[in-house]
Amino acid sequence: CGAQIKPQAAAAPAAQPTSAPKRQRSRGPIIAVIVVALLIIAGAGGFLLWSTMFAPYEIDGENFPNPAVLNAVSEQLDPDGDGKITREEAAAAAQLTISGTNDVSGLGTYFPNLTTLSIDAEQANDGNVIAVGDLSGLKTLEVANTAAGSIDLSGNTGLETLTVSNAPNLAVLDLSNNEKLAALKLNTTGVGELDLSANTSLVTLTVDGEGEGAI
Repeated sequence: CGAQIKPQAAAAPAAQPTSAPKRQRSRGPIIAVIVVALLIIAGAGGFLLWSTMFAPYEIDGENFPNPAVLNAVSEQLDPDGDGKITREEAAAAAQLTISGTNDVSGLGTYFPNLTTLSIDAEQANDGNVIAVGDLSGLKTLEVANTAAGSIDLSGNTGLETLTVSNAPNLAVLDLSNNEKLAALKLNTTGVGELDLSANTSLVTLTVDGEGEGAI
């Protein structure tokens, strides 16, 4: 019989060269940068929060640009003389006397609980309106020797006593928002007429020294 021919085995595929594993880049430096950035942002935010809500007020021209107000605050509301007022001291301030100006605007920003304010303008010409409307807790207001033509009491809903003397240019006095007003004293003013229809709590009215007593 003839010789048997064995089938040839299929050749094994050539081995493919293996590539070296890719080297992964470390993320450590990136994470460190992010952490530092977050710490900086958090620190800046914390400082801003502290400075706007807890830091003491500097008694300087930036916070109190009117020299007359600056002097009054420095002399009367800074007992330790350190040139600063803590938030607690400012909140506790109840009374203040200011001389030599009509411009007392902005006091409510620093002294929201002020209840008694006395102003002797000394005939200053630094404003035609005495604005105390931001002092919502004000109960007693005294204004003397002013050349101003108006007193803004629109925000003083808790005002109980108002005394105005030597204010010849004050022709109109709007008391429509002062329902709690109990005592009103006007001496040497330009006010010709008074609308007291909203002042249902008024007990005492004095005009140029006349009318003292209950009404």
